Amino acid sequence: MNNHHERIIFLDHDDVICLQSNWGSRAAKLRKYKKQVLPKDREDPPPVYYRFDHFDEKAVRTLNAILESTGAQIVVTSTWRSIATVDEMGEYYERYGIIRKPVDFTREMEPVEPVDNKDSQRVYSMEYIRAVEILDYLSSHPEIKHWVAIDDLNLQKYPDAYIEHFVITDEPREGIKRIGVKERVLSFFPDI
Repeated sequence: MNNHHERIIFLDHDDVICLQSNWGSRAAKLRKYKKQVLPKDREDPPPVYYRFDHFDEKAVRTLNAILESTGAQIVVTSTWRSIATVDEMGEYYERYGIIRKPVDFTREMEPVEPVDNKDSQRVYSMEYIRAVEILDYLSSHPEIKHWVAIDDLNLQKYPDAYIEHFVITDEPREGIKRIGVKERVLSFFPDI
């Protein structure tokens, strides 16, 4: 990531721009791909379009309005990053009309135990891991001045991995297009 990216949106996909009504569309796309392409011609993995569920059109319009207003760049936090490169994800964004391709992914980290966990067993907490990944990214990129994380996971659940600039999308049918979400996101970017 270049140093001129001072404004960042840490973006999850599921329940943010890929909504409940979009879930399962990947399976239908993969079936279509397998019917269209002979086994000897199939790529492994298949082209990026067939690897993911659809993005919601209204959610994309909301995201685009945020991107236009803020000038922010996107860093993907979604688990989708494990089956695509940044460039492939950019192709996918472009296909769905997102006006800005992601500039980077957060680094995938191993499951870690929250400090405040009283159990002796190791706990896999997606909220904790996602928050730690974002904090790790911020510590590696001091040039980032204004940022926000948008996620359906509660990234303010653990005091030792607390994401201060955070907007939750906890309605899986609405995601980022839910009333008030856009305004909360914009509040983290001054001078707009």
